Amino acid sequence: MAPYLYFLILFFQLLCSCFRSHPVIASRCHRGSASRAPHAYPRTELWKLDPRNRASMNCCLWDGVGCDEETGWVIELDLSSSCLYGSIDSSTSLFKLAHLQRLSLADNDFNRSRILSGFGCLSGLTHLDLSGSSFSGQVLNLSYVDISSEVPGSIANLSSLRTLILDSSGGILPEFNLTSPLWKLKLSETNFSGELMATVGNLQSLVSLELDFAPFGGSLPDSIGKLRSLSYLSLQSCHFSGPIPSSFGNLTKLTHLNLMWNHFTGPLPTSIGKLYPLKFISIDSCGFSGSLPYSIGNLTELNYLVVRGNQFSGQLPSSVGDLRSLNFLDIGSCNFSGSIPQSFGNLTELIYLDVGRNQYKAQTLDSLSWLWKLINLDGLNLDEMNLQGEIPSSIGNLSQLSYLSMLNNQLKGQILPQLMNLSQLSVLSLADNELSGNIPSLLMNLTKLTNLYLSNNKLDGPILPSVSQLQNLQALRLSGNNLSGTIDLDIFLQLKKLDMLILSGNKLSCLPGKEADVTLPQFRYLKLASCNLSELPSFLRNQEQLIALDLSNNNIYGDIPPWVLNMSVNSLCYMNLSHNFLTGLGQNPVVFNWRRLETIDLASNMLQGSVPVPPPSMRSYLISDNMLMGRFPELICNLSSLDILDLSFNFLGGVLPSCLGNTGGSFSILNLGSNSFHGTIPEFLVSGSQLNMIDL
Repeated sequence: MAPYLYFLILFFQLLCSCFRSHPVIASRCHRGSASRAPHAYPRTELWKLDPRNRASMNCCLWDGVGCDEETGWVIELDLSSSCLYGSIDSSTSLFKLAHLQRLSLADNDFNRSRILSGFGCLSGLTHLDLSGSSFSGQVLNLSYVDISSEVPGSIANLSSLRTLILDSSGGILPEFNLTSPLWKLKLSETNFSGELMATVGNLQSLVSLELDFAPFGGSLPDSIGKLRSLSYLSLQSCHFSGPIPSSFGNLTKLTHLNLMWNHFTGPLPTSIGKLYPLKFISIDSCGFSGSLPYSIGNLTELNYLVVRGNQFSGQLPSSVGDLRSLNFLDIGSCNFSGSIPQSFGNLTELIYLDVGRNQYKAQTLDSLSWLWKLINLDGLNLDEMNLQGEIPSSIGNLSQLSYLSMLNNQLKGQILPQLMNLSQLSVLSLADNELSGNIPSLLMNLTKLTNLYLSNNKLDGPILPSVSQLQNLQALRLSGNNLSGTIDLDIFLQLKKLDMLILSGNKLSCLPGKEADVTLPQFRYLKLASCNLSELPSFLRNQEQLIALDLSNNNIYGDIPPWVLNMSVNSLCYMNLSHNFLTGLGQNPVVFNWRRLETIDLASNMLQGSVPVPPPSMRSYLISDNMLMGRFPELICNLSSLDILDLSFNFLGGVLPSCLGNTGGSFSILNLGSNSFHGTIPEFLVSGSQLNMIDL
């Protein structure tokens, strides 16, 4: 053992020396480029021989080094995220580790140096990971590289290799003709050219094949059926098209199948019913049409089934009810018609069920007798199911629900007290129905609620102050009802987690609240249109994360205070202050500072002065029906993304600048009518523009 230990010490001394003489190890990560991982650190700097520390004399105890317990041979070397930088010398002792089985140099920066043929000397390797290391050339486990040359011939000597990862690579896909079979091949997020199955089809011992987000395109070849040992197949978002080959039915060892986000055509083949071991299927948004095959019911081991977003037609097969092991079932947005089979009541192990957004016939919620048997449900989506009538009291039997959505149906009547039995609810969405009556006070006892959506119903009465009990609430949408009474916005400021508050389109009178010395919630979406506000709420001055703000159709008077122009300057995308009585912006000329603002609507106020200049990100600029004066601001010519510009019904004049053509003809709507412009119409308005509507 002593000579071997001496060899290991000598090896690491040589290795560290080599790394230092050829700039592989940096004392720190070079501006974040040497390692992408936030936990990266220069691991090899801890590899020090200290006679005073017996542990340091045993390199098998060094971080990243693994040894065989019986022989002491180094069999594992993990230098991932170690801030390595530069190139590896061809004489490095690394290639003398003849017993090495696992090697990871992932997430370093080898500065596009070439892969060395010395890797082929490591004939015992079963796992080689060079992902995210900025190599050039070709080798078997790469990421973030541009592969353009040939695989070194010695790579064929890696006769023990079982795992091959080429994530985030590009160039020419190498032809795999290894002398021993691979078990796992991972080509996720790659950009290879070449025929996929010309290289993969020979690897008939593959157990796992992952090609996620690799845009191979074209059709899946029939040769995929040769991979009869596959148990894991993931082809997510690969741009595959055409029909699924019939040979797919040969993959009888599959347990995991992910085909989501492709462009297949035709039906899902009935041969899928022969893949009995399957536990996981996702064919989300794949383009399949026709009927969901009855044979799907043969897959009795399934735990997870997602077929949403396809163009299936006809009725759901009753055989789905034979999948009694299902925990997760999503058949939403598939154009299924008729009614849901009663056999769904057999799926008592379901934790999540989405059957919404299909073309079912009109039915009452109470008629879904199978539903009340699924007492283990944690999540239930019944959106857009053509449901009518009242919410039955039996909804209270599903007491494990944390997510319940029944939006966009024709549900009527009041919100039943039985909903209070759903004490685990965190998300409740009953929006876009015909519910009436008051918001029940018992609803405020659902203290785990994070999202409450009741918008676009016929609810009336007040918003109860007890809403402040919902301390976990993050989103509250009550817009488009008949709610009335006076509500102080201070009540909502007590909900520290609230980031979405939408009360627009009711009969409320909102008090703007007092600016208190308390921690305020940071809103992202705040919509208080038509809430009878008489002033801008002062708490807005402390909002730094707003994305959308709508205070339109209120009674807000006077100048817009200067602090508004500094509110959420890095996040605001949409602001609507139209149909108020605003008179000015407190300074002139005004340049808006919001860096991400795309839409601003200041129409139908009493704004005076010159036209404020929007930021370069602007797409829709609506400031019509005010009292603005002066010329057309030429700085607007720099807004290359501007799609809609409405300056109509002001007191603007002068000549329209020819620089309007600098926008690249991006306008679809240009309204400058009811002003006093004169002179020649700019040429781009006469020819070459993309305008759908123009009013001068």
